[in-house]
Amino acid sequence: MGRDIRRQWKVLERWCPMVFLFAGTLLVGYATFNGIHAFTGIEYESAENVFGPGGFALGFLGLLGLYPALRDRSPKLARVGAICAVLGAVAFSVFVVANLGEIAGLISPDPPAWAVVFLAMAAIGMISGYLTFAVAVVRSDVHSRMLGLLLLVPLAIFATMLTTSRVGFFPQELAFAISSGQALAYLAIGYILRTGRTRTEREIPSNDVIVS
Repeated sequence: MGRDIRRQWKVLERWCPMVFLFAGTLLVGYATFNGIHAFTGIEYESAENVFGPGGFALGFLGLLGLYPALRDRSPKLARVGAICAVLGAVAFSVFVVANLGEIAGLISPDPPAWAVVFLAMAAIGMISGYLTFAVAVVRSDVHSRMLGLLLLVPLAIFATMLTTSRVGFFPQELAFAISSGQALAYLAIGYILRTGRTRTEREIPSNDVIVS
């Protein structure tokens, strides 16, 4: 049982870069729809409500892919980050399913009272999840420090969105800028992970034989 779980973690770790890149691709679509809305007035709300949460849900799955390499060097931070990432993944997955159900006419467009629970879970995931993983990456030497800094970008943009929404200032142009920033951040994270190597990979001795 334990071996199967470790194998599943390894699979998730191996696919982590591609998951982030795919999440970024969905968020590019999300930003595109926001841009169309901002500059033409044509709204594709249904598409926005699927592409955005879908990209964020995949982002949390990619975040979980960082856990195996970090759990030995920063176990507490990695564990807390993983829990927060699961909360965020569940919340945004629920949003995707609910929005698809609304498109299909199976769910009322009016959010139920319990929706606030998933909003809180999403906020915990975006802020605490990315923060703890960013700190864990910076404190360890498993991944590059640049990755740790990039992991701070999604939570910083999310915090900006929350702040501007709370003060009642959230024009569509700002929504386009924020979603574009998120898309670029996720694509950059995926690129860094795809082109970089972990410490474990760097420590694998070469099999090349030097012939004098």
